[in-house]
Amino acid sequence: MNSVRSSPVVSANFIRELLRHYPQIGTGLEVDPLRTESVLSFQDVRETWDRLYFADHEIFEVFTHDIVYGDVATAFDDPYSIALSRSTAEYYFGNNNPLGRIINRGELALRVTLVFEEFPQNTHLQYDVLLPMALRGILDAEMADRNVVDLTGGDSYQYLLLRPEFDSELLPGLIDRTVDEIRSLDGSIPAFFGVEIGTTPLTRVHLFTDFITDDLAKSSISQLLGLVSIALMLLLVAVINFINLAIARALKRASSISVQKLLGAQKMHLVSLTLFEAVISAVPAIIIALGMIEMLNVLTPELLRTVVENSNWRANPGLLLGLAIASLLINSDTRSRPDLSFR
Repeated sequence: MNSVRSSPVVSANFIRELLRHYPQIGTGLEVDPLRTESVLSFQDVRETWDRLYFADHEIFEVFTHDIVYGDVATAFDDPYSIALSRSTAEYYFGNNNPLGRIINRGELALRVTLVFEEFPQNTHLQYDVLLPMALRGILDAEMADRNVVDLTGGDSYQYLLLRPEFDSELLPGLIDRTVDEIRSLDGSIPAFFGVEIGTTPLTRVHLFTDFITDDLAKSSISQLLGLVSIALMLLLVAVINFINLAIARALKRASSISVQKLLGAQKMHLVSLTLFEAVISAVPAIIIALGMIEMLNVLTPELLRTVVENSNWRANPGLLLGLAIASLLINSDTRSRPDLSFR
């Protein structure tokens, strides 16, 4: 029986072989995850990390990194270098500049050459530690020859950054041609063993792929749409309830406003009174809502982290101001409607 397996990993060195034949495509990158946890130590501080990857130096060209310390142009010049995320660096060195410090992985002494900011939560590839791909060749003799491509196995994630002038529609044909050339040179591949290598736009990986791996962070667009639908339903119910309450309150106050007008109250006085009441009700509501968000973020950080990061109301005071103005307009509109009936 024939079986088909889809996987996000590709045979080691394939991207390099592709670009060797067709350099006009652009820039290639290979990222090889360590499948086992690694213990890194500095003096008496030891910790186990599972998001540790070997990577080509092109990773700093293909992916955008916010650099805290170091220079991406020279970060991986030495195969015994190590690049750390900010949180990993702070775990070992606090707020001090760690460049030049030595971190040990077993018998290996690795010099810190770069510190970068963590990626956002909706990034499919998250890593705490990066090691030069050249070090993989030193540790594993079978990986030392970067020109060997074994189509029967796959163990690394590979990326292409296309040149602006390159026609992306030509890419599938060039990939198939490279696979055929490798097969023709490798007589050990069984005739029945078929290999098809395709590409996925990076912007679709997080939500629109069905790859199941332990180290790729991803979400499902169907689950996201389901949660959004539930949220919209709850919002619709809340709006209907609010409108009903506002109308009931307005009808209840209609007689009070008419009496004030009969006693000589000016329109500006009634408007200012309405706005004052709107502020009194809206501002505490906004403060309570923001407090609840912070409380839930502490209790369930993984659940709300993405929402809080995306809204980021601390860094966007305009968002908070917009919420306040919207609340005032809604409240003032519903409270002032009785005034329109008594002129």
